[in-house]
Amino acid sequence: MILTICACPNLSPAAFFPPCSLVGFVYLFRFVSFSFRPVLPVSYVQSELAFEAADECQLFLAALSLVYTGTDTTKIDCRQSLAVLANF
Repeated sequence: MILTICACPNLSPAAFFPPCSLVGFVYLFRFVSFSFRPVLPVSYVQSELAFEAADECQLFLAALSLVYTGTDTTKIDCRQSLAVLANF
């Protein structure tokens, strides 16, 4: 029998790393940003990395010094942000 992610909801990527593991979150974020070029919605990062509140997600992303598209912080420019993530 093949199990799918729908049948096993605890198999989200965030379930594999402890919530306090910054290295794990950065690794997952790099993986997601490679997949979603050229822009990545912050709401998608919040849901996939299992942040409970948008404020927690914004604090995590602010620590990474990412580049956003436009003047708002709702979409991350993945092409320019990958250069910043290479330092982690």
